Amino acid sequence: MRLSLRHLFLTTLLAGTMGIPLCAQPWTLSTSPTSGNAANQNFVFTFTHPLGYQNLDVVNVLINRYLDGRSACYLAYSQNVLYLVRDGGPSDSLGLLTAPAANSQCTVNSWSTSKAGPTLALNVNLSFSSAFAANTGGNNANNKVIYLAARDVSLLNSGWQPSGVWRVPPTLSSNQQVLSLSPPRATSQGVQFSTLVADNANQGLGTVNILINSAIDGNRACYLAYVAGGPTYLVADNGTTLMQLNPPASVSNGQCTVNPSNTNTSNNGNQRTANLNVTFNNAWTGSKVVYIAASNGANTASSDWQALGTWMQTGGGGNVTPTSILPSSGSGTSQLFVAHYANPFGPSDITDGKIHFNSVLNVQSGTNACQVEWTTSGSLSLMSSNGVVTGTFGGTSPVFNTYCNVDTAVSTLTPTANGYDVGVKVTFNPAFINAATSHQIYASGHNVAGTSSPAVILGTWNTTAGGTAGTITSNPASRTIVQGGTAQYPLTI
Repeated sequence: MRLSLRHLFLTTLLAGTMGIPLCAQPWTLSTSPTSGNAANQNFVFTFTHPLGYQNLDVVNVLINRYLDGRSACYLAYSQNVLYLVRDGGPSDSLGLLTAPAANSQCTVNSWSTSKAGPTLALNVNLSFSSAFAANTGGNNANNKVIYLAARDVSLLNSGWQPSGVWRVPPTLSSNQQVLSLSPPRATSQGVQFSTLVADNANQGLGTVNILINSAIDGNRACYLAYVAGGPTYLVADNGTTLMQLNPPASVSNGQCTVNPSNTNTSNNGNQRTANLNVTFNNAWTGSKVVYIAASNGANTASSDWQALGTWMQTGGGGNVTPTSILPSSGSGTSQLFVAHYANPFGPSDITDGKIHFNSVLNVQSGTNACQVEWTTSGSLSLMSSNGVVTGTFGGTSPVFNTYCNVDTAVSTLTPTANGYDVGVKVTFNPAFINAATSHQIYASGHNVAGTSSPAVILGTWNTTAGGTAGTITSNPASRTIVQGGTAQYPLTI
């Protein structure tokens, strides 16, 4: 079956620029290696869906200076086929190329996939053309961003996420040049960056700029200017107002705080090192690109913006709050329970949780109870006398201990706008029923920072195995019959 362009790409092409997807889901997208400068490279692009890799409908890889599908190294994988987009982008009238294939930017030499649990790994050997180093114009245009995106079978998508940077050889000559950034990939809230720039014309270096944002946009960014022989400025949220760093005080905007310690510059011949000690705000999450630019002493020429690294803060440190469970009360020995967990920073800031059934709270050890533990990577587990019994949402094997069984096949993990709906099908065993018939339903969870929410009571459940014991009577109560004869006894239950 020939797949349509609409099926393969997450967004339409608007004036040649990729549009913004409507809905972002808590999927993990990553690239290995995250940076480098080789003309030929084996890449591993990893896509993880909380409900299993089978839920991934199409995954995209776009390597270009900007988020633009034209004149790019642009890949789409779906239904066990890898496609390479032609030079004109997804709207190219000649259609797609089936890998292995080549366009003017890159060649797909070989590829394979590995699939397990929630993860799809796309292994691709790419060769970049020398023309790709300069096909977008400007100085040092060989610095490219590696963007990833994924869409699932329900047509929800991750949005485009920068996951790495790549310098395509050959290195282009420029009077002002951005040489390096350390580290090229960061994921923590506080980061110490160091960038090296050079003036090859010996005209003296002027301002060095560091811009951290999802695109080259100074509005609502972490945007700094190091003035030669002068102060360091952080740009305000409006993208224009300069706020000076005055040690020992720090300076902040809505995205980041610049700390005076180890935020400085130093010169070595025609090179300058700019150091940045920065703490990103909790609410500023998602993948960002670290762009660097350097100008000459007169500020009349510059390196242009260069993508040298990426940063991603995966969670905002919000409290995980179990808000409800359905049903919240009732009775029976088997039931599908659905608990909702919320976080102000959304599902990406939740890592795991517990649903604990017992007459008393013993949520720390989970022993002598029916305690279901789950993770956003898709695992389900129960504590037992022999340790932890683990399965997966949608799996074929139940997990069980002395007190209960969990049917993984019908248990569900569903991301929502502000958290997760966790459905577990629980059957209570006789040992649990006989211990007590009335039980509380507790729930708790963790965010990506490892902070645990206190266990809260979401409901109660009665594990009475059946109804009230009945009696059986007959009328008459007795009757005499001869050997070999028959008799009928009407019974009342």
